[in-house]
Amino acid sequence: MKDLLKLYNFYSVAHTEAEKAICDHLEQWFTDKGVVVERVGNTLIHMVDETLPLLSAHLDMVDTNGQAVHFYNENETIVGYNEYYQQTSLGADDKNGVWIIQKAVEEGLEFNFVISECEEVGGSGIRSVEDRIMGSYCVVLDRKGNYDILEKGAGTDYCKTLAWNLRNFWGGDWKVTTGGVSDTQTICKHIESVNISVAYFDPHTENETTDFERLNEIKDDVIRMLKEFVHYPCKPSDYTTVYNYTKKEKKYDDRYWKKLYSHEEDETYWAL
Repeated sequence: MKDLLKLYNFYSVAHTEAEKAICDHLEQWFTDKGVVVERVGNTLIHMVDETLPLLSAHLDMVDTNGQAVHFYNENETIVGYNEYYQQTSLGADDKNGVWIIQKAVEEGLEFNFVISECEEVGGSGIRSVEDRIMGSYCVVLDRKGNYDILEKGAGTDYCKTLAWNLRNFWGGDWKVTTGGVSDTQTICKHIESVNISVAYFDPHTENETTDFERLNEIKDDVIRMLKEFVHYPCKPSDYTTVYNYTKKEKKYDDRYWKKLYSHEEDETYWAL
């Protein structure tokens, strides 16, 4: 838990010195582990092989009630308080995702990763390294709750096939659903990607908490995925079904496939 609490101690609101400071901290941490990272602004990337999976997380957090300096862990629920003992955000959105990447590195596993800046204010960090994105598939470690796998976010299709393959691989209470805006909007243009829950709750508020017991389980699931999961990749545009829709018959026909990112919508086709 020590590495996680260290991350929580950085009040890394976008475009602040604290965001730079947490990036400095992580850059040194990876260097000490013998992992070469490239830094673009306050975004860290480690892209080594297009056949390896990609993990993604982000550094910045939403401004709430000041820096967390006191932490309480009651029944495996972590809560943060500022210097006045007022509850404040942990920045678990998305430092929980960053922590999972750290734990996977400590396992000695080979994978690609990107840890971006400024996700909460428009995603400029991930776009700054967009041309470097590579991997057989991507799991974005950024979603509230305990069991969500997102196949779609803010109206953007990710990869339904990958989402269901992961759900079947992990089993248990994992479920496929939809969510909001994240770095996945950018990543899914290049490789198949989904978001998964990383055990934070009430994000963007001073009431944010982490279910540490569940976070550990998710970490173990991600590590098992990196070791054992088999997914045969394709270009995102190749699997997107575009249904032939006839208004008169009110039916969808899934025999037709088109490329989502080059398709111009009209009254005949509807992109799933």
